Amino acid sequence: MKAVIHYSEIGLKGQNRDFFEEKLLENIRTALKRANIKASVEREHGRITCELAEKDKKQASEILKIVFGIKYFALAREAKLSEKDILQEARALLSDLKKKGVKKVASIAKRSDKRFPLDSNELNRKIGDVAVKLGFGIDLDEPDAQILTEITSKRAYIYTEKISGLGGLPVGTSARTLCLFS
Repeated sequence: MKAVIHYSEIGLKGQNRDFFEEKLLENIRTALKRANIKASVEREHGRITCELAEKDKKQASEILKIVFGIKYFALAREAKLSEKDILQEARALLSDLKKKGVKKVASIAKRSDKRFPLDSNELNRKIGDVAVKLGFGIDLDEPDAQILTEITSKRAYIYTEKISGLGGLPVGTSARTLCLFS
């Protein structure tokens, strides 16, 4: 299981971006280590990935929610960069949703690597075809669940839920300040 972590303000930091990303990585590693969760945390362009054991995903989610600097994260399935593998993982995710009683879905794909042969609309259509074959209805306006797919230069991530974090900047990247109220 992978946690795909996104940040917001750090992306605006220009030449200092590496410093902010490294501090966020350090803060995530420290928070997970304090909870005795073994995880491999790595930078990937525009996001951070965290390899978690299945048994630790609930506790890790609670920890990631309170780490400053994380805009949102998702517990995702990982797929190789091939249409076949992505659709296979989407099928497995849809099967899980079927067991939960979900009736209508929508697919939202994003490609940070435009070299992937399918564009976002084509990928959405193919995932939609898989959903229809499994008995789901397609509703782009009011779905019961969304299938979110991120295509990066190394792999694809497929998930159904974005979990909000606290946002802001990572702890330890700003100077101290004093504010007086009167």
